[in-house]
Amino acid sequence: MSQPLAELEKLQAELVVTKDSVIEAHQKLREERRVSYDIKIALRSTEEKLTTCREDLGKTLDLLDAEKVKFATTQLLLEDAQRSAAESQAALSNAEAKLEEVRADRKVIYELTIMLQEQVKSGQSELESE
Repeated sequence: MSQPLAELEKLQAELVVTKDSVIEAHQKLREERRVSYDIKIALRSTEEKLTTCREDLGKTLDLLDAEKVKFATTQLLLEDAQRSAAESQAALSNAEAKLEEVRADRKVIYELTIMLQEQVKSGQSELESE
């Protein structure tokens, strides 16, 4: 009888150790599930932030595209303005050249008018002396 009793005690001790191991394993499993849950929540939060960042990036890219179009339009307007300024400068140069021609013609006309006036006076003087 003592042998079965000793074996029973041995089995009971093993049972206690096994129960302790099972309890410890169960606690570890609970802790791992808790950590896994926390990780899932963190992952979900990160995914939401990533989605928001992607949306913001999309909006930013759209704004960048719009700014590129505005820049290209402004650049074309600038080129047109520069062309127009060059044309205006050429027209101004032509007008200044014509003005110089007119001034030269006016000077010639003025000098001819003076000569004619002198000839008229001279002719009048000759007529009076006769």
